[in-house]
Amino acid sequence: MLCRLEGWSEVSPSPDYASLANRAWEMFAFDSECFVTVEAVLTVIGQAEYPLVNFYKNLLDVSIGVNGLLRSDELFERNLNPGWRVQTNGSPLRWVLSGFNKLTIVPPPALVTTVFVRGAAYGAALAVDTDVPGCPTVYHEAIAIKAAILHAEIYATGEAMARLERLAGLYAQMVGQCRLALLQGYERRSAGEP
Repeated sequence: MLCRLEGWSEVSPSPDYASLANRAWEMFAFDSECFVTVEAVLTVIGQAEYPLVNFYKNLLDVSIGVNGLLRSDELFERNLNPGWRVQTNGSPLRWVLSGFNKLTIVPPPALVTTVFVRGAAYGAALAVDTDVPGCPTVYHEAIAIKAAILHAEIYATGEAMARLERLAGLYAQMVGQCRLALLQGYERRSAGEP
């Protein structure tokens, strides 16, 4: 798709298709929340806050083994206990996403254990030409559209700008369709349907 856009492939410097496709995939995964990943975090006795490796748009679950922790927020924790950041160690009950990609476990763990974090994140980079984005193939065109937008928005003027706006609308529509499909899939699975 990128090569078919007149004038946008004959620019200097020429587009780096691999970088554009990777950035577009990351953005599509983030916008649609279609890339769900799990990360393991090893705790330290008495430490409440842990940096996360992945950049999450939305954390879905945090658990220790089979025990899920409850989602909380800083305001609730502060109202519950003004010294919530320095409380004594115990058995973790809740989690807070505090700042960019920092997980706070409340109360801090009294034992070394592994916490599993599951959430919607940026898509993993496509390293080689044969790598495929981790979303249904019906949405691969949305990634190409986003890559075209990322490149062309620098050069587009006049009618080309209007076409870019139409492409942006199509991209937003495809993101919405993907989110709806994921939501409906979650609803069917939670209702016991295949």
